[in-house]
Amino acid sequence: MGARGFFFVWVLLIIAFQSVLLSAILTRTTSEQWAARRFTDHEQAFQLAEAGIDDALRVLQMSSLNWNEELVGADGIPATADDGILPFGLTVTLATGSYTVKISDNDDERAPNPNDPAVDVDGVIRIDSVGTTPWHQRAVAVSLWALFNHAIAAQVDILLRQASALGNIHANQNIEVRQTSELFGSSQATAAGSFVIPAGETLIHSSGDLIGGDPTITFFRPDETALRNAVTRWDAANWKGTIALANNDVIGYERQLGNPPNSPQTVSLPASDRATIVMFDGNSIRFRQRLGTFSAGDVCQVPVILSIIALGGGSIAFEQPVCLRGLIWAEGNITVAQESTITGAVVSAAGSIDVKQSSSITFSRTAIDASLLPGFSGSTVLIWQEL
Repeated sequence: MGARGFFFVWVLLIIAFQSVLLSAILTRTTSEQWAARRFTDHEQAFQLAEAGIDDALRVLQMSSLNWNEELVGADGIPATADDGILPFGLTVTLATGSYTVKISDNDDERAPNPNDPAVDVDGVIRIDSVGTTPWHQRAVAVSLWALFNHAIAAQVDILLRQASALGNIHANQNIEVRQTSELFGSSQATAAGSFVIPAGETLIHSSGDLIGGDPTITFFRPDETALRNAVTRWDAANWKGTIALANNDVIGYERQLGNPPNSPQTVSLPASDRATIVMFDGNSIRFRQRLGTFSAGDVCQVPVILSIIALGGGSIAFEQPVCLRGLIWAEGNITVAQESTITGAVVSAAGSIDVKQSSSITFSRTAIDASLLPGFSGSTVLIWQEL
């Protein structure tokens, strides 16, 4: 009986030990599985927040200039419950969780005017997205910059020769000041490269120091198919002299108009009418005479409302002063003659811009939006951060 009893006790001890060991293994396995689920849940919350940002960006890519319609929501009325809610709704529910997305305006009005959360002035808004899973919430915020936000912007260099600008200027390489130039108001000058200002010259401004090394901005190429479909007339006649334009004309050219005498002298367009010239296939255009109406002393009096687009590396050049309201956009270089006045924007998406003596460029969203063709869209993400 003693041996049997000892054996029985031994068996019980072994069973107890195995039970404790099994319990420990199960506990550890359960803990590891729980930790793994928590980690997966944590990562899924972040992925959902990013999915919300991506959905918002897809919607907002359709807006090019400002975000006022999106800021006031579907009802179009500010200070109501749907402000900042995009068409896909405030919250989107998926199998793994949900994301909640809302947009808001930054504080972009200048004193003494109070900030208006329903009116975008500087083309910058904020997107907030919160991803939610059973155990976690993670938030991502993005600052988004509209497609057009500068009076002068260039992929390469900007050259200022005693010129002025009312509106921001930016070069993805260098800004060179050959003769003293000026930025009015709160306009800022930024360059991804450097500022080249010879001794004795300066860039007058009130926005702080001129510091190079700023992030580059993205120049989105317009949809060429959409631009071609918008053309109302091809290769308009008299392209060696005065191009006669009618209201809402969109003239497309597939010929080289950048070398005199095979280049236009000017355009004729009744006051208050608007038109657009689009150069395709890398062809350039050069105007040999004035555009718009000037008073005595070469002062811009009645601007011609004209936008000029050059795709595929084509350049745009004005040999004589222009008085113009619209968008000047090229994938090649742009040359603005002395004593010119342009209201809208001057953008070289792949080249440089040369603004000559006594010329003035004023940024105007209204001027751009009034005649912006289909195919222009896009924005630049300034800041992407997890909160």
